[in-house]
Amino acid sequence: MVLRRSTAHRGGKVVTVVGDWPADISGAELEGWLRVLRQKCHAGGTLRDRTIEIQGERVDKLRRWLREAGFEVAGGA
Repeated sequence: MVLRRSTAHRGGKVVTVVGDWPADISGAELEGWLRVLRQKCHAGGTLRDRTIEIQGERVDKLRRWLREAGFEVAGGA
């Protein structure tokens, strides 16, 4: 999975994008991960085309939590 920071088409506001989820994770599981990550970051977020977007710059927090959950995480710039 890949983490990246994005401001494109958001009026200069930053979101952290979590993409390239493993293929064996279903859409319902992604919805569950979206809820968990929003709660952990105390921020809003959305799911778009198997990509989770969390409001704000949360790369370090998300990397730590996803690694603890057993995911291999790349990116973060």
